[in-house]
Amino acid sequence: MGELDLRSPGTIYPVLKVLRRDGYIENAPDWTPGNKRYVLTDKGKEQIKIVMLNTGRRYFAHYVDPYVSSLIGELKSIIPIDSKEKVMFVTLYEHAPIRQWLTPINATYLHFFDKPADVYDLIICCMLGTLMSSGWRTDEFTAYFPVILKSLRPGGTLIVIENERTANIYVELFFKEIIGFSKPPGFSKEELRNLLKSYNLSVEDVLDRRGLLIGISTKPN
Repeated sequence: MGELDLRSPGTIYPVLKVLRRDGYIENAPDWTPGNKRYVLTDKGKEQIKIVMLNTGRRYFAHYVDPYVSSLIGELKSIIPIDSKEKVMFVTLYEHAPIRQWLTPINATYLHFFDKPADVYDLIICCMLGTLMSSGWRTDEFTAYFPVILKSLRPGGTLIVIENERTANIYVELFFKEIIGFSKPPGFSKEELRNLLKSYNLSVEDVLDRRGLLIGISTKPN
């Protein structure tokens, strides 16, 4: 109670009752009447992990912004954008520098698995294939990616930004322990090129920028 700054036992007992009812906690093995002790169940431990991962991702999205800003400087030279173009940006995180970059443009922002409902001149997908290939809802990738492509007009440009695969131990530590992937994600240049080609896209180039791959392709007319 002191740790949580609670003033009355009546504040915490209802919470414990709900947690126990929903299967997140159970009586400790050494529980005795008058000395209530609870431990997390397997379900409770899994829920704690989900909460921690979600919190970690939110903090990650916040602290990565300065690095995204430096990347955008390079993207501007790679991706010339006409202010009259309709642009869609698909990502897991919303980064302030990206919104600032695209503010003068008619841009739409989608989280993964939101369904686009219009036709765009330029679509930028950030880490879509990487997350899918790493076991995150992989069963939906083959259904979702064609939906994205349908919203790209014939002759339009698709930019795919992905992690480049590396055997670096720090990358492995970050993705496994902090982000929560079962394995470090990533593509080689050739794998990303082949992925884009497998969807009948015309691949113009696959660039390497500080560990990120930027695949540039167009949709045939």
